[in-house]
Amino acid sequence: MDDDSSTAVRGAEEAIAPAYDAEQFNEYLASLLPLVLGAELQDLKSSLFLNPEVTEKCKRFAIDPQNLVLYVMKVKGDEEDKYTYTIASEITYLPNHVASLAIIKRVSILDPTRSLQAQLQIINLPGPAGSDGSTAITPYEAIHSYIHLAVSPYFNAYVNAKGGNLDGGSGTGSKVKHDDSKMGIPMAKKKIAELELSLLHLQQNVEIPEISLNIHPVVKEGVEKCKAEGKRLTVDVIDPSYLVDSVFLNKLQGDVNGWIKEIQKVTKLDRDPASGTAIQEINFWLSMEKALESIEEQLRSDHIVLTLDILKHAKPFTPQCRLSPILV
Repeated sequence: MDDDSSTAVRGAEEAIAPAYDAEQFNEYLASLLPLVLGAELQDLKSSLFLNPEVTEKCKRFAIDPQNLVLYVMKVKGDEEDKYTYTIASEITYLPNHVASLAIIKRVSILDPTRSLQAQLQIINLPGPAGSDGSTAITPYEAIHSYIHLAVSPYFNAYVNAKGGNLDGGSGTGSKVKHDDSKMGIPMAKKKIAELELSLLHLQQNVEIPEISLNIHPVVKEGVEKCKAEGKRLTVDVIDPSYLVDSVFLNKLQGDVNGWIKEIQKVTKLDRDPASGTAIQEINFWLSMEKALESIEEQLRSDHIVLTLDILKHAKPFTPQCRLSPILV
């Protein structure tokens, strides 16, 4: 089908589709996202509701029969406790993702005359930046919990209820088993159990987290300025007023402390060789080596070097500044 034909078909579909009510969808997100993603309404307005591109994506989701899922992703910003929100038709998994929410249509086209709650279902998916060391959960654990605690029991409950209705208390249990086999229900149960077991085995692999060290915007700007002008990177690139600004210097020190915590997520990892296979042990140390090389590369970057140089230069003004040996 050529472009003109595709445009004509799309136009015809939109002509017969119910009108998309952006306000209704925004109200739904405004009620949902603070509960499931801990979103602030102000952040939602600036990231989603006032963004024309997001509005268009939501419209396509509502009226396009082929567009069955929409992902809302909570993204950690450069500053602490600052978050932005993005909407996409495809999900991604990046180090700065706090969580993702899958909004799935139960119908092909959303009907504005009906409640959105009755036409949508949601799945909350944790991200790598959404938990500290004590509450960290891998995708394997998250998916296993969904399968083990929700999908499998839901499937079994439905099959049992269906079997009970077929039986009707008349003693035709053998007929029910025969019908189940004919429909492939035992095979489906077996596949679900195999998936659970596979996810459980994957949890025995010790995941090495990807470390991304937070950089202050002023430092980023200074590095970019030096590169653009072809100059050697020195503290002189930073506005002198920042070098005596206690708020700025304390924020840099906080970033450094954050780097130490992030790096320790990797350096303090260990695994019991008896807890898995030889292949898992080999893969763990290969992944550890790769992670440490990545950390070392980041620590040698211009952004890290400039940050530490600023703190060293300003040390007389910030006597509380202490740099970890791992960073100097």
